[in-house]
Amino acid sequence: VELLISRRDSYARGAEGDGHYAWLFARSIVYDGDIDFKNDYALCGDPWSVGVDRGTGHPNNSFSFGHAIFWIPALEIARVVVPISDAAPLKERMSCKGDRVSFVLYLSPIIGAFTILLMYLIARRFASDGAAALAAGLVGVAGTNLAYGGWMVSYSHIYASFAVALLIWATLRADDQTEIATDSTLRRRELRAWSFVAFAIALA
Repeated sequence: VELLISRRDSYARGAEGDGHYAWLFARSIVYDGDIDFKNDYALCGDPWSVGVDRGTGHPNNSFSFGHAIFWIPALEIARVVVPISDAAPLKERMSCKGDRVSFVLYLSPIIGAFTILLMYLIARRFASDGAAALAAGLVGVAGTNLAYGGWMVSYSHIYASFAVALLIWATLRADDQTEIATDSTLRRRELRAWSFVAFAIALA
């Protein structure tokens, strides 16, 4: 459902609002190998006029970097697998908007689906299979996840939901490993489980 919505929505053609500034992190790192936004603002625009120099010699970008972590590898792939005509407008060739941006932003409904799956796996630990599936489905469809996973695909919210759900799920699994860790093999599994929790904390 989220994929169908995002496919038809103009948001998927280019990052909007807060997402525009998050997108510039990914674009700058992939295309320029830096986070100096001078040329990014010149190419892609600075609609909210936040790119002021606060004494560093570089224009400011105070928006969220978090979901750009997901976008950077996806944009690297898009540069290889999504062809752009040499006759296309400069903003499309430089991934300010257009097909490569759409390719990356379709991550949002996929992340949304994984978020619902994690919600189900968490709920399943405390409720029956049917109740857990119903709860995850209702929250996924009737809550804001559908909006941010299907419409406002350049905003950070669905990625934040995924990161928190991943952290909760990983913590519950690691706690299980702690309870059964009675020999060296199980203790190594416990260490790996808690190491993954640390990764999830950093992601969140």
